[in-house]
Amino acid sequence: MELPAADGRLALRPALAAGNTVVLKPAETTPDSALLLAAHAEQALGPGVLTALPGDRETGRLLVAAGCDLIAFTGSPAGGTDVAARAGLTPVSLELGGNSPVLVLPDAPADTWQQLAAACTYNAGQSCAAPARVIVLDEAYDAAVGALAAAMAERRAGRDFGPLNNRDQAARYDRIVAASAAKTVRVAPAAPTACGGPRPSSPTCPPTTRPWSRRSSARC
Repeated sequence: MELPAADGRLALRPALAAGNTVVLKPAETTPDSALLLAAHAEQALGPGVLTALPGDRETGRLLVAAGCDLIAFTGSPAGGTDVAARAGLTPVSLELGGNSPVLVLPDAPADTWQQLAAACTYNAGQSCAAPARVIVLDEAYDAAVGALAAAMAERRAGRDFGPLNNRDQAARYDRIVAASAAKTVRVAPAAPTACGGPRPSSPTCPPTTRPWSRRSSARC
């Protein structure tokens, strides 16, 4: 889960405010914030109102089949499809994935590219709201790719962002970059690939800019 404490609260607040009890199953790699939240909730609301139940995917499937009145799931499209298929007639709220485009017009502020690079690498890119595509006018393509690549090259792991959540996430990053490289269309000399420094042994990945095509501009 990209922001486990914040994502959990989005579903919890309306349910608890309406007088319901809630079982919160965090991602298996980020259980601590859910356990801490449940401990505070027990003091404030009483025992059994909010229960944190850490576990893996099978734990989540057991909860889906347990007869809840409503299921709220935040995660991947594949995970959401699995939840919806198993939920039957139980109402389901799904927040899945993210592929956020950014439109940059000619009158954009001078620091737009630095702001975009910061947004791309916020939380090490582990955010469904992180910019994934930049859309510019055709005549601004070369300048946009160069400016975004330069801004991304200034970002440094450990200084500007922390590590990925786990090594599976790091491996997924490698697959995405490799797939992007295979599809990259180089249409201008000023379309470099920029990396923010060498990759350390911890699961931290360098920020990368891939020039895509003139139709979809630069991808970060």
